[in-house]
Amino acid sequence: MATLLSSMAARGPASCGSAPSSRGRMRSTRQGSMATTSTCVPGRTSARGLAHVSSGWDVLRRSAWTSLASMAFCFSTASPSCADFESPTYVGMAEPSVVPLQTKRRDREVIQESRADLDGQDWSHEDLAGGIFAEASMKQVDLHGSDLRTSIFSRAVLYKVDMSGVDATEALFDYALLRGADVRGSVFRNANFVRADMGEMDVTDADFTDAIIDKYELKGLCESARGTNPHTGVDTRDSLGCDTARFYEGFNRGNRIQPKYVP
Repeated sequence: MATLLSSMAARGPASCGSAPSSRGRMRSTRQGSMATTSTCVPGRTSARGLAHVSSGWDVLRRSAWTSLASMAFCFSTASPSCADFESPTYVGMAEPSVVPLQTKRRDREVIQESRADLDGQDWSHEDLAGGIFAEASMKQVDLHGSDLRTSIFSRAVLYKVDMSGVDATEALFDYALLRGADVRGSVFRNANFVRADMGEMDVTDADFTDAIIDKYELKGLCESARGTNPHTGVDTRDSLGCDTARFYEGFNRGNRIQPKYVP
């Protein structure tokens, strides 16, 4: 960093040919019917312009050296005010969640738990946005109150998992086993549940707006769906489309086939 700053300082303002200033003078000459224009005249930069550029470089150098000095002080001492320098911290999703989550401080940017054995563990009130839990074993895991936005649970085993009060917007649950899961008051907007086992789930007050759910799973969910999501104000049955969905009722249901007597 110091070498880079020294080389930048020594180089000074951009040369005339590489990055002309907007204050550079325009000089045009006519030779017959042809006109040529040069964007900068070397050696004619005003003293005011040089002073402005020099002051800008001085501010940049002072700011950089101040930051380096602060980091060096924090690494050499155990000052509580330097907590932000102790380890890299993930800043989380750019947009706030619609659910008033109270999550713990995240200490790693990439959460990679694919095929991990996490059965019975406590992952409640965690910032797991964008985490990867593909094919992980998560039977009876506590995830309530966590941020699961854009997380990947493809083919994960989430048997009787507690996902109440979570925000799982745009999360992937394709081919996952969610049988017996508790998702009360959670948000699953634009989530993907293709080929997922969603039997015996408690979906009270959950919001599934624009979620992708197989029809044969949707029919079972609609039988017990009720309530309104407290965070989005969306009715659970409306978010699932229970009243407008058309389910397969079998071939020729309600009509008896009369055998035709042939003498």
